[in-house]
Amino acid sequence: MALQLAAMEIASLIIAVLSLGAAGFAIIYARRSAAAADKSAAAAARAAAAEEKSAALDADRRHAELTPQFEFTARPANPGSDQITATLTLLGPDGLGSIDQLSVSIDDDHPWRATAVSLPGGPTPEQVADQIWGPYRLVPGTGPGANSVGGILGASTTGRDVTISRHLTIGDPIPLALQPTLPPAWSQMTQSRWQLERGHTVRLALECRSGSRAWFIKRNLEVPKPPQQP
Repeated sequence: MALQLAAMEIASLIIAVLSLGAAGFAIIYARRSAAAADKSAAAAARAAAAEEKSAALDADRRHAELTPQFEFTARPANPGSDQITATLTLLGPDGLGSIDQLSVSIDDDHPWRATAVSLPGGPTPEQVADQIWGPYRLVPGTGPGANSVGGILGASTTGRDVTISRHLTIGDPIPLALQPTLPPAWSQMTQSRWQLERGHTVRLALECRSGSRAWFIKRNLEVPKPPQQP
């Protein structure tokens, strides 16, 4: 009887040890499975991030490849005239095909011009910003298809910018009318002196849009010397 009891106790002990071992193995297995799952999730996240980065790089490369290319020309509007007809022609690239909207702005000769601090009795910041510090401005109200009755307003009243909201395809010429800028109203500079100091380079900023894409382009336009200048 005593031997049977001892054998039963030993058997119970063995079963308990085996159960404990099985439980420990299960814990280790669960931990290893969790670690493997974490590694798998991390690897999937890295793969997704790499794929997203690659897609973004491809999109940036494609966007750069489709940057609109223009030809810029300038000539006197009429013989002896001080006005200039500037023509922007969309040349490509072929993959672009067309653009939906083109905005043209005339930049100042220096980017900090419009940030000048006004002095007592001097021009206001608004007056400084409205002044075009360059040789030419757009003739207000002009531009391709400008028609105030039809709601196509053309160049702004300051002559700073114009937006052409129509479909432009490769080869389309975009004529713009330019006229000499005037010296600031608060200055004592003569027109001839002002024009001489401004030179013959018009700094242009272009914003082109095609669908959801947008490009911002800076170009310089060299204009002919006005006939009245020496």
